[in-house]
Amino acid sequence: MCGIAGLFRFGEAQLAPQDGPCLERMAWLLRHRGPDSQGWVLRENCGLANLRLSILDLSPAGAQPMASDDGRLWLVYNGEVYNYLELRTELEALGARFRGGSDTEVVLRAYEAWGDGCVARFVGMWAFALFDTRARRLLLSRDRFGIKPLYYVLADGVLAFASEIKALVEFMRSTGMAVVPNRRSLATYVGTGLVDGLDETFFEGVWRFPAATNAVCTEQGLRQQAYWSLPDAARERGETLAGKTEAAIVAEVRRQLDDAVRIHLRSDVPVGVNLSGGLDSSTVVGLASPRVEQVRTFTLYFQERRFDERPFAERVIHTFRTGATLQEGKAADLLPSLSDILWYLDEPALGPSVYAFWLVMRLASQQVKVVLDGQGGDEVFGGYVPYYTQYLYQLARSGDAVGFAREVWGMGSMLGSKPARNAARNALAMALRPPARNGHIEAPDAVLLRPELLASVDASFNEWRLWPRVFDDWLNNVLYWELYKNRLPALLRYEDRLSMAFSIESRVPLLDHRVVELAFALPARWKIRSGWSKWALRQAMQGVLPEAITWRRDKMGFPMPLATWLRNGLAAEVDDLLLTSGKRALAFLDRPTLQATLTRQAQGQEDRFWLVWRALSLELWLERFKL
Repeated sequence: MCGIAGLFRFGEAQLAPQDGPCLERMAWLLRHRGPDSQGWVLRENCGLANLRLSILDLSPAGAQPMASDDGRLWLVYNGEVYNYLELRTELEALGARFRGGSDTEVVLRAYEAWGDGCVARFVGMWAFALFDTRARRLLLSRDRFGIKPLYYVLADGVLAFASEIKALVEFMRSTGMAVVPNRRSLATYVGTGLVDGLDETFFEGVWRFPAATNAVCTEQGLRQQAYWSLPDAARERGETLAGKTEAAIVAEVRRQLDDAVRIHLRSDVPVGVNLSGGLDSSTVVGLASPRVEQVRTFTLYFQERRFDERPFAERVIHTFRTGATLQEGKAADLLPSLSDILWYLDEPALGPSVYAFWLVMRLASQQVKVVLDGQGGDEVFGGYVPYYTQYLYQLARSGDAVGFAREVWGMGSMLGSKPARNAARNALAMALRPPARNGHIEAPDAVLLRPELLASVDASFNEWRLWPRVFDDWLNNVLYWELYKNRLPALLRYEDRLSMAFSIESRVPLLDHRVVELAFALPARWKIRSGWSKWALRQAMQGVLPEAITWRRDKMGFPMPLATWLRNGLAAEVDDLLLTSGKRALAFLDRPTLQATLTRQAQGQEDRFWLVWRALSLELWLERFKL
């Protein structure tokens, strides 16, 4: 795990004199990502920098930038290729000779053997840059789900790229480019909460490098190409499941999960697991336990009863006799931490759960250098409550009245009669009412924006029926866009940045692409059945986890008691942060509406804490980046 940065000049024989010092300053801003060593190389028209966090092969043999034996190729790499041992064996059979034991060298040798297509063989997470000095050709690549970050700026014949936006802000300011907020991204965030699903970032001119993509830079320009397609891969995987019994499919899900956790445990430094008490993180603990002498677990909790998952986490801790560390999250620490949190995140945050991420990563960093997490399980296996409505819509559209009634009844027994009725009503409304077109899709939260920004809000992702159909199965299509557009990109940003803030590596075995391909090869009834979410995952973990965890009815999803805190002590501080003169966010937000929202929230007249959060997150972000 590392931080990377680089510069590439199109149509130039050499870098400019100012490029070396600029690259060094960019790298310095990423030092939290790689405190163990740093290095950079300037060759022809390309410069590469690396900040190393040593996880595999702690010796100098794993240092970066890493060169090929003949000095032609130079690689900087951030991530882990978990199947590096298997690939190494395959490469040695082809004649490759290794100098060390890192997965970085495996990436380099794999490129020598198989070219750009080598990434299709990788099981893992990565963002890397590989420069061929002879061909003056730069290859950029990012993993299938964008677990590892990569951003870029393209201006005046120069490509600048980095693991974090702050390094590109330094590049822009060093070269005289304007650094200003992206008003379209900002308006969409305030109106909908969406940040990471946009191609554009919150900084005008800074772009997200797409997941599952290679890009080649030559004198002719930049060319991007996807190297993997989840719909295609899931379709192929589905063919292997044809004719199998349900028991055989459950066994295959269990086997694939177990193998994912197995290889994600590979490390030359101590490893732990972040444990919330939910099904996903408990699955990781349960499958890791037979492979580790004693799993170290880290649990954050809140005293507020409705947000306290300790009873579930403690059941897992007791069952697997983990080396457990628990810590309470407190209201008094939120605002003093938030500016730093947003500095590491680079952009505002969808919701206050980032504070919980921050605290649990800080807790884990005191004992380990690698943590495993259950991130991705909800999007892959169908775990969030809104997915019930989407599944009911699928049944209604298919004319399956019996299945519709059965699921509504099951949801009622699971969630309560009112949520079940609401889900059924919303699903039928979706089936009977034509979809709103982009210009007419409502964004009620946009009320906070100044009127001139309202037209910039992109609320199109709220209308699921307009999304491209990449899966015939409706629920799988919804989950696909959750993976790539709506929800998971934000959670992965929190996972990466807030672990890297404390110089530890976070791994997400439930996003092993083999697990995801298998899950998406299964139809919707394997996600939601008889009112139960994540049916396939629950079945697979039957007998591994305690029944109270496997068949837990409620779902919290790393919740935060922000609404309670805003009524009981934080209101005055938040008012001061948002409403006093000179506040930067007031250039974008309507002050009277914001003031009224804060007052009603503090007095308990309504609960729209997420609007307060967005305003607070925006203000502190603007202030920290001096925008």
